[in-house]
Amino acid sequence: MSSEKILSREEMDALLAGSPADTEHRPQERVRGVVKPYDFRRPRLFTSEHLRTLERMHGEFAEEAGADLAVQFAVPVKVVFSGFAEPSVQEHLGAQAADNALFLCTVDPGNAPALLDVAGDLARALVDRLLGGEGAAPAARALTEVELGILGVFVDRWLAKYRTPWALRIPGFTMKAVSAVRDPQRPPKALAGYLEGLCLRAGFEVKVGTQVGSVSVCMLQQGIKPFIGAFCGGGVQGTEPPPDRSVTLDHVGEVPLPVCAYLGNVHIRVDDFMRLQRGDVIALGDLENPARVMVGGAARFHARLGRVKERLAVQLT
Repeated sequence: MSSEKILSREEMDALLAGSPADTEHRPQERVRGVVKPYDFRRPRLFTSEHLRTLERMHGEFAEEAGADLAVQFAVPVKVVFSGFAEPSVQEHLGAQAADNALFLCTVDPGNAPALLDVAGDLARALVDRLLGGEGAAPAARALTEVELGILGVFVDRWLAKYRTPWALRIPGFTMKAVSAVRDPQRPPKALAGYLEGLCLRAGFEVKVGTQVGSVSVCMLQQGIKPFIGAFCGGGVQGTEPPPDRSVTLDHVGEVPLPVCAYLGNVHIRVDDFMRLQRGDVIALGDLENPARVMVGGAARFHARLGRVKERLAVQLT
């Protein structure tokens, strides 16, 4: 055996200790996913299918809103949908920063309240641009009543675009701002009966010129629940869309179903039943007219008795 194939003491010690190259080929420890507890007291408002539809809808809105606001402010504007959350209304209000601009809105059909908020830095920059400035954001502070009124121009334009994709799915859908909420810790009376309920909060990252901030639209559970079915093509009363019959038939179209015409019945005693033999005749009495046609064991049709050539038949009525 040549000396080139014999390991030195140092090489053997390194091999026993585990070299870096050796550890690269060791099986990786399986990473377990994070388990999130499910709160049965706060069930989710939407299924995964609903959320996929809503995500597409909000992504399309973000692109259109960015283009529309770029025309309004004559600077590059980018709006990106950042995702959904389902907090309670109280939690949403409690998360508001002191300098955020918060607006109470209404949603129809149903005249339900909703909320729209603009992050403080972005709100002040928007007010500056609406007044003809370059979009400067002064030091953090709450907007004045006059500034909130000016920002309302932006809010109205945002909601005009936001309600368009909803109106395509929900006839008569409207959403408009009603008033500014000066203190989120003292919510308006319109929210009094909704604070413990859930809401669907859609978040957006907005960049106007060089200023970046967030805008969120919060629709309350009581106001949005009647529309859930519309997100997947169903009606606006929360019903699921009708099944695709063509897809169903592709899977079960070849399955045989037993069909029989029910002509009548008769009651016999147990001892008579025990003596029945092949060839015995059981009188049914008066035949049912029309006869019942059973499909898969369930009555589905009525029919008249008849004959086709030499075979007995029924005609569905």
